[in-house]
Amino acid sequence: SGKAARLLTYKEVVTACDSNNTVSAPNSTGYLDNCAYLMENTYYSNTSNKYGYWLETPRSSNAYGVWSVRGDSSNRLLYSYSAFYDSFFGVRPAIEVLKSEIDLS
Repeated sequence: SGKAARLLTYKEVVTACDSNNTVSAPNSTGYLDNCAYLMENTYYSNTSNKYGYWLETPRSSNAYGVWSVRGDSSNRLLYSYSAFYDSFFGVRPAIEVLKSEIDLS
């Protein structure tokens, strides 16, 4: 009890990976270079046939689009969107735990 599983959001990825707004467009090559850990268990890390995974945030300018985290064909990190029916993406849930429930000792 007190725990929930959900997908990461667009804002969480931007805050964690590009908090200084160093890259002008989120879908530009290199946008996630500081967050290689997001590519664990994907094609990028050579441990899966999935290119990346979906985020919780829909793409407001495209009814068929959803934001995703993925590695491109050159194995560079890329933050982009894809159609919802793309089978080359998986899900990676984030599990929320209250800070008050974490024992730091």
